[in-house]
Amino acid sequence: MNKKILHITEKPPVICYDPHPHSVIPIHADYMNWIYQNYIQISSFKNITDRVNLTWIEYIFLNDYYQNNPFVEVEVLSEGTVTESIEEWIIDRINQHQYIGICVDRFYIQEHVNYQLIHLPHGLLIYGYDLEQKVFYAADFFKRIYSCKAIPMNQIVEGYTAAANEPKVMQFTYKDHVTYTLDIQHVFRALEDYYTSSDRHLKVKYSLQPNVPKTFGLDTYRVLKQLYEVTAIELMRLDIRPLHTLYEHKKRMIGLLEHLSRSQLVEIDPGWIEGYKEIWRTSESIRNLFIKYEITRDPQYLSRIIQLLGVLPDREKRLLDPIVNRYAGTF
Repeated sequence: MNKKILHITEKPPVICYDPHPHSVIPIHADYMNWIYQNYIQISSFKNITDRVNLTWIEYIFLNDYYQNNPFVEVEVLSEGTVTESIEEWIIDRINQHQYIGICVDRFYIQEHVNYQLIHLPHGLLIYGYDLEQKVFYAADFFKRIYSCKAIPMNQIVEGYTAAANEPKVMQFTYKDHVTYTLDIQHVFRALEDYYTSSDRHLKVKYSLQPNVPKTFGLDTYRVLKQLYEVTAIELMRLDIRPLHTLYEHKKRMIGLLEHLSRSQLVEIDPGWIEGYKEIWRTSESIRNLFIKYEITRDPQYLSRIIQLLGVLPDREKRLLDPIVNRYAGTF
């Protein structure tokens, strides 16, 4: 076999922080039921003093790691040591309909902005190959946008075996037999937890930093605002990922309310959907302001980001008031 390309969802419904598992799953009703139900609550570090490398906090959808995804089985095949004949090994796994997650040094991958500039180990997802073209087909944040590219096999091998890399190989298997029914009680318990900034009903199942105190829901705005205030004062390079997660959260909330309305599981006021669309547009503006700040380093953009992060929680709380008051405790 000279060529094999597995299914890939090029624009998965969730991208930050762990998009690869979502990319191997075709979009279907059961999977979207799981997304609607499990992408409501937000978790982050409680204290800004716990940030990692001075800029990173675990600001994520609650349990947004592959360990909690029922539609994908993930196995770590090797870690810390280089697997010999990695090229042939990947091809064999693809032929067995397995997706491969592999950590490579971006310095050697031409499609990355770090190419020939910075040594930076990072995981990408391989979903196919072409022996005549001598390429692997891979998904990653190429040029900072999650997308799919054909990557020369020699670049993958060089990036994987590089001295600066942190060699790790994972296997992703899509579980096509899984069914999932939306649990409306779970949905409104998650909404209540988000509204009250608590984990009363739903607990963190997995965290990269399990011993670091967490906060939840609306209170995470406070942490985000502090993050950008502090890193701005210290003139650190800022991290866009929390702002993209914020943007994705509002997008998912719109999707949830629209789904509940379409399915007529509960009565949804159209004004709630429009209200979340306004907040989503503001979160998009915040993300765009960050991009402008990265390009120009003009502090006015950063000041505006911090200002908007200060007013958004009150806007969202006012929007959630009638939703939570109507349905909390009724299911």
